[in-house]
Amino acid sequence: MTAQELSPEQESSHEPLPSPSTLVTNASIVVIGNGPVGVHLVKELRRQGFTGSIRLFGDEKGTPYDRVLLSSYLFGNMAPEQLDNDLSNLHIFEHVNTRISFLDLLNKQIQDQYGHWHRYDHLILATGSRPHIPEIPGVDQTGVYQLRSREDAEHLLARKVRSQSTVVIGAGLLGLEAASAMNRYGTKVTVVQHAHHILNHQLDAAGASILADHYASKGIDIYCATRCTKILSGQDGRVCQAVLANGEVINCDTVIVATGIRPNTELALLSGLSVGHGIRIDDTLQTSFRDVYAIGECAQHQDKIYGLVGPGLEQASVLAARLSGKEAQYSGSQLASRLKVSHFPVFSAGEIHEEESRETLRTIEFRQGQQFRKLFLSGSKIKGFIALGEYPNSAQVQELLDRQGRIYPWQIARFKSKGDLWPEQQQQLPSQWPENRVVCNCRNVPAGRINEFVAQCANPVTVADIQANTSAGTVCGTCVPLLQSYEKEAPLPQGQKSAYDLLIACSILVALVWSVFLLIPPLPGSESVQSPLPSDWWTQSVTRQWTGFTVLGLSTLAMLVALRKRWQKFNFLSFDLWRLTHIGLFTLALIILFAHTGLTIGHGVNRWLLLNTLVLIISGALLGLVSGLGLKGNPWFQKHRRNWNLAHIFLGWPLPVLLIFHILSVYYF
Repeated sequence: MTAQELSPEQESSHEPLPSPSTLVTNASIVVIGNGPVGVHLVKELRRQGFTGSIRLFGDEKGTPYDRVLLSSYLFGNMAPEQLDNDLSNLHIFEHVNTRISFLDLLNKQIQDQYGHWHRYDHLILATGSRPHIPEIPGVDQTGVYQLRSREDAEHLLARKVRSQSTVVIGAGLLGLEAASAMNRYGTKVTVVQHAHHILNHQLDAAGASILADHYASKGIDIYCATRCTKILSGQDGRVCQAVLANGEVINCDTVIVATGIRPNTELALLSGLSVGHGIRIDDTLQTSFRDVYAIGECAQHQDKIYGLVGPGLEQASVLAARLSGKEAQYSGSQLASRLKVSHFPVFSAGEIHEEESRETLRTIEFRQGQQFRKLFLSGSKIKGFIALGEYPNSAQVQELLDRQGRIYPWQIARFKSKGDLWPEQQQQLPSQWPENRVVCNCRNVPAGRINEFVAQCANPVTVADIQANTSAGTVCGTCVPLLQSYEKEAPLPQGQKSAYDLLIACSILVALVWSVFLLIPPLPGSESVQSPLPSDWWTQSVTRQWTGFTVLGLSTLAMLVALRKRWQKFNFLSFDLWRLTHIGLFTLALIILFAHTGLTIGHGVNRWLLLNTLVLIISGALLGLVSGLGLKGNPWFQKHRRNWNLAHIFLGWPLPVLLIFHILSVYYF
């Protein structure tokens, strides 16, 4: 029985993927589709240690190229050879330029267009998508183009010097890139958009209006809430006019259709795989048939087709890990776009449309010239974010969105006035980011991968080194300023390194001082402040009084470091100096606390106050140690800095309440 003759029971059966321990790393893998997702899978398989044979099939002639770069190629930012994927260092790898016509899933073999059969152990469908061509009369005539392949880009490049007027149908990412490219060559460009505003999936109406104004300043006309109903040709058989639904007639000699994509699912359907809008996959990226997987724009995960290359790259990384014997699952992707449209940075992530959210979202805007930033909040959690113009902290916002972190009232106040959630001193360099925070959205490159590469380099790295070895910053270029920080960071400046060494040393000193309470017995004398005070308490208990108020004063001063982090008026001197001052004041307060208590723990409320103080101080010492080691580049401590910081803050909350009860009990009784 062939795959076409599968019974309904067989079609719906979904055997679980073997555990990583049972996977054979010398197995044979066949990948159908040599686009960016398929090529990324091959690279990741080799990077993660897969040693078996890999065959990559593609039905376009020539070397596999990067489709994501076609807009840059059309714009004139790169040479033709820069489109090609460098696969020279991938061992035991075979690329075959042929179309696959049939899948025999039961016998684990595929047939190409010439009738040749190829066996596999694991089959991956990365067949991508094709342009959606609307049913417009005249759409198939000479002068109508798409921008989906290298051939399409070359045709448009040849056309750019002759075109006087171009109509672009569709104002999504690809449509606007094509419009910008043609406008650069002096062509009069008109964009026609069926939706009510441009980039309707990435922006809300307010953000789209600002971007539309930017395009208008370039001489590009945009028609929204209408569509092209007819494309007319002249006597020479070429395009001469585009007719719109609103009655407008636009003279043109070139039309570019950029109205979305459709997943390539025909081969999967023919083979009996479960197909909806795309090829259905589970969290292991497996289809409805064992050892057959789908990734990229052809795949449908949890009823969602992403239609962007970023989620496809993420899927490829997960699948490569699984096929290499590692534990990994795909739980979906957080949609985020970080790009440059006509050299104008645009960032969008999460839920930015009320109708797409299950919750009522409130919004907060910041606007300054062409700088536009907007938060979409549910309670205290970010659900979506938009930024137009340069915004270096977009990755930090994206990470906060991914982990559903909370933002606080002072952060909202700062956002309203400054357009950012964090003061400048808290804006970390990429080398200090959590490993999973994405630096390059176009290539889905996390900070951990870049840090791993930089750590392996004996000499200071350049942006070109990072681009060549991680592919970060090779598409839109928005993340290049982040990559440039690595040039400045390697090696770590001596002064900064010394500051972190001092932080570690001071933290260890605090821990040693704290241990006095554990190692030295109580001093002889009266029973601390728990004893009833005599009538002349002010003179006879002067030591207790002054040491107590001194500890209180020093502790209050030490807490000002929190204001330094959250109140703009305290943004003088460096944060490193404030942090060391904080540690020094608390260390002095701890020493004076010895005299105040006589090294006795006390009873009742006083005992809880002292224990809370000691635990708060030791947590602060550990936080200083973790921060110092993390800032010096230790990845484990980088990852856990935030958790230690939250623990330290949490332990500080009971202190004011216990302190008030302590003072009241002493003076009242």
